[in-house]
Amino acid sequence: MTGSPEIDQRIRDVFAAVLQADSITPETGVDDLEAWDSVGHVDLILALQERFAVQFTDTEIVEASSVTRILAILERKSAL
Repeated sequence: MTGSPEIDQRIRDVFAAVLQADSITPETGVDDLEAWDSVGHVDLILALQERFAVQFTDTEIVEASSVTRILAILERKSAL
């Protein structure tokens, strides 16, 4: 997904733990996973913040609607 197997695995681990999604791609978005509803989104954001030691802004929380967008947010925060 990002070119770094370690980062890819960390993101996959979060998706697997929070949304029980074992197979994600950069294109995976909120419409692709049944568990990625409003509650799942909050749980996912909290888990990502903990895993990558970052804080998402309100705007970033709304923007984080796909794996690609999550990666972009993390890259902007230099968390990768």
